[in-house]
Amino acid sequence: MWDAAMWHNDYHTDKNFQKNFYPVLATNHCELMEPYFSAVLDHMPSAEFRAEKDYGVEGAHFDVSVLPFQPPHRMYINNTNGKQLGLSGWMLCQFWSYYHYTTDVEWLAETAYPVIKKVAEFYWNYLEKYQERSGGDIYPSACLESLPSYRNVFQDLLFFRFAFRVGIEASEILDVDADCRERWRQGMERVPDYKILEYGGGRRIADHGE
Repeated sequence: MWDAAMWHNDYHTDKNFQKNFYPVLATNHCELMEPYFSAVLDHMPSAEFRAEKDYGVEGAHFDVSVLPFQPPHRMYINNTNGKQLGLSGWMLCQFWSYYHYTTDVEWLAETAYPVIKKVAEFYWNYLEKYQERSGGDIYPSACLESLPSYRNVFQDLLFFRFAFRVGIEASEILDVDADCRERWRQGMERVPDYKILEYGGGRRIADHGE
């Protein structure tokens, strides 16, 4: 019998942690989302620390491996598959879905928007600091726990845009941060386009800058 927690007792924030909450809204039990939001909010100091420590910018970036109850400076850092840039935007999906389910503007202002803003600002600051030196690409990054050596990973292109878009929409709903909205609009335009390849008589989106 294996009587120990796998992966050093962390919860992987790309799928293993989030997927437990995917059925919640579809089954009309929005109250069961609270543990997800609580965990993300508890981890915000570490996400802000990671943005500054790993990338030298302000905002919030979520590593793939999160250990509960650790202070930010002692948080486990995964230097290989932890560099999934798209993961930070991915973490916002449950917040945005919950807002659309409840239309609770007070909850949006107090709980969701501070996280959305921190992630959108991380992405904007990342583009400002690194995009030009990468020839306009988003690089280096990782895709689903692979080594961080890819350009324009699909999930990065998707979730950079998603974070900017929901940041714009949420700030418009709350009538705050007009200056941020302008930056985020520019950020959406700076994210590289998806590359479409012909494949087996059809078309598909290229992975990793193919």
